[in-house]
This record gives sequence, C-alpha cells and structure tokens, in this order.
Amino acid sequence: TGSVFAAPVVGASVVVLDSSGTTTIAGPVSTANDGTFSVTVPVSAFTSTMIISSSSGTFIDEATGAATPAMEMAAYVAGGGLSAGAAAHLDPSSTIIARLVRNHGKTHADAKAAFSAAFGYIPDLSTPPLNAPSSSATAAQRLAALRAIAFSQLTKDIGLSPNDQFDLLTAIAEDLADGTLDGRNAAAPVSIGIVT
Repeated sequence: TGSVFAAPVVGASVVVLDSSGTTTIAGPVSTANDGTFSVTVPVSAFTSTMIISSSSGTFIDEATGAATPAMEMAAYVAGGGLSAGAAAHLDPSSTIIARLVRNHGKTHADAKAAFSAAFGYIPDLSTPPLNAPSSSATAAQRLAALRAIAFSQLTKDIGLSPNDQFDLLTAIAEDLADGTLDGRNAAAPVSIGIVT
C-alpha cells in the first residue's frame, strides 16, 4: 500500500518497476480520492530493488489552491527495503532521490546523503503524509505532509506555476547530482525545464 502526495494525488497510475525502470513487476493501479493505492507485488520481488512510479492524476496545489495535473513521482526501494504488507509513500522528496539514482547514476546511499545534506532530512517512505487536521494524524505524518507541501510553496515563491513543480524536482535532482545544491551541476548552470 501507499500514497502519492504533492497534496493527495487523485487518479494517478502507479506501477512497481524493476531496478532498471523498464520491466513492470506489478500494476498499474489507480490512486483513490485521498491519494492512496494498493498493489499486489509478488513475494519474490521483495529481495530485489524496485522503483515505485506514478504518472498522471490531479491534485489541489497547496500554495495556490489550483487544480493541477500531476506528473511522474517515484520512490526507489533497495532490495529488502519492503516486506509483505509494507507501505511506500511517494512525494517530492522521494522523487528527487529516485531521480538521482535513475537519471544521475548515484547509489541509493549517495542520493540520500546528497538530499539530506541539502534539505536536512531523509524521507521516510513508510510514513503517510497527512495534511488534513485530524486527531488521528501523528506528528510524523503532519511533518511528512509539511515537507511535501514545502515544494509547492517553493514553486510559487520562485515565480513558477503549479504545473512547473515537477520540472523543479527534476532541476533539483540535476543540481544535486554533483553533491551540492548551488544551482549548478559541476560547472554548468541548471535551468528549470532543461535537463542535460
């Protein structure tokens, strides 16, 4: 089980892929109105690295209130990182880490370390983000939602439209590929919407 969360992403298509990102292990399944999904993964797959990926769907952008189409979000799960009945929640943070691994050749450990050095935390895939006020929401769930929502606010603060949030996530991964969040990948400036 799990969820797709920029805010809850409704109607996203979720698949579980092998480590290359080319072979489907399970899915596709669609997310419900609260962004959650459930997918049956063969037990034999749990020992291997998996990429959980979502595409499409819509969400209400937290910073603007605009209905916004979602693009790809992902989570990289190292072999043995999940077991039967486990949950994996996809959000902007997990997406940046997955892109560092898939698109920039980082090891999972190096991608998490680069992300943590830049943002001060490593996302916990097992914690469902929950931004609706509720007596049942834990502090960890509210914090996970706040961290995800911060990327919506960052997108607005730098003058981008809500649709550009996913290009921003790609640009952040491109920037972090050299290990430093400074607007550059090695010597080359990083531009939003332009991937080198």
